[in-house]
Amino acid sequence: MDLKDKCAIRVENAYKRHSSKLPYVLDKLCMTVQKSTIYSLLGASGCGKTTLLSCITGQNVLNGGNIHLSITSKKQLGFMPQQISLYPEFTIDEMICYYGLIYGMSLQQIKEKAEYLQALLHLNHFKRKCGSLSGGQQRRVSLAITLLHDPELLILDEPTSGIDPVIAEEIWNHLLYLAESGRTILITTHYIDEAKKSHMIGLMRKGILLEESPPKVLLEKYNMKSLEDVFLLLSSKQQHDRIEQRRKSIGVEAHRKQSVLLEKFELPRKCKRSLQSKEYFRGSRMKAQIWKHLLWMKGNPGVMAFMTLVPMLCILFFNWAVGHIPDQMPLGVVNQEASLSYCDSRTPQRINCTSSDYFSCIYLEKLREQSIRLVGMTRYLTHL
Repeated sequence: MDLKDKCAIRVENAYKRHSSKLPYVLDKLCMTVQKSTIYSLLGASGCGKTTLLSCITGQNVLNGGNIHLSITSKKQLGFMPQQISLYPEFTIDEMICYYGLIYGMSLQQIKEKAEYLQALLHLNHFKRKCGSLSGGQQRRVSLAITLLHDPELLILDEPTSGIDPVIAEEIWNHLLYLAESGRTILITTHYIDEAKKSHMIGLMRKGILLEESPPKVLLEKYNMKSLEDVFLLLSSKQQHDRIEQRRKSIGVEAHRKQSVLLEKFELPRKCKRSLQSKEYFRGSRMKAQIWKHLLWMKGNPGVMAFMTLVPMLCILFFNWAVGHIPDQMPLGVVNQEASLSYCDSRTPQRINCTSSDYFSCIYLEKLREQSIRLVGMTRYLTHL
């Protein structure tokens, strides 16, 4: 089998920065994740781990480089972001059911898988609202949603952060079981000790992948007793190399020209997203959205009452103020069609023309029947 066929994720010369005035978040990064393995990406906050994951999942686009995935559909991907994406007014079971409908699962499948994940992640109170859960409990709910549809590729951004160590151990045992079952898992974490259980480790600092190897290989290669020492050694070496590179640089102008040449010759102008979906409409998503909004309306009765009553009151007040039929409203009449005398203000209801003579008389008669007070304008016409 070709090496490319064994790869679940392959990142080649990845460049990424959020602004032309800022340094690169990812700087010529190359990474390979084999199928049916657990790959742990280690690094401090701000080193570019979350940015790399957003580019792999298609939420962000590289400025340069390529990302190749073994999966072709977003249904095959399970992504747990660093920020919790839960609706605080939904209960745990409602939240799991909502995402299950998005994944296109039946209610029976959702119920069976939810019971299994409830036992695995110790989610004992399925009727509690997500807004009342602690940070660790919310991360467990987010992990349960990620595992719900049994994806081929799992990307987890710090899944065990803030979680009880006993539960974290059970989660890692389950991830190892998934890897043995053919699933591929990419994890970012700050905990180097738990990363020893993974098949491959990538050490990342300032947008650069310093090394990627199995844990035992790293310890033997650098003759260290712990991965912390290996990481410290590689970080110190990188810092020393950067200082030497600055000393060898000719000046600020040469460094600027080098950056321009790098963007001109090495970076492609357009990079595609790693996962692009051409499907604009899906029945399961529409069903899930309708169900979500119904749940939201059920959980917010005060807001729904306000949204329903305010338009009704506006219509009621409008009709009460200006919507009724006018009664005894004075209306000036000038009728030059009939050479007859007009009524004046003293005899407001008297019109001295027969309805059979002119259409204007018929119209004025209809107005009089509507209880409109007709006022003759003869005295004003005499001045014209």
